[in-house]
Amino acid sequence: MGRVEDRLDELGLSLPAVFAGPPGFDRKFELVRSVGDMAYVSGHDPLDGTAALMRGKVGGNLTL
Repeated sequence: MGRVEDRLDELGLSLPAVFAGPPGFDRKFELVRSVGDMAYVSGHDPLDGTAALMRGKVGGNLTL
């Protein structure tokens, strides 16, 4: 494993699986684009592979 994975393991943390679309799905965008020291995340739900980690509307049934 790499340094990042080792450190996450030490902290007892894990990352969700990478977004996996349905069969035949052609993603026409990057999930994350790094420019300098910034990472821009495209608009998508919090997913673990194909499973939604959270659903709702901020201000409705979710808070910041």
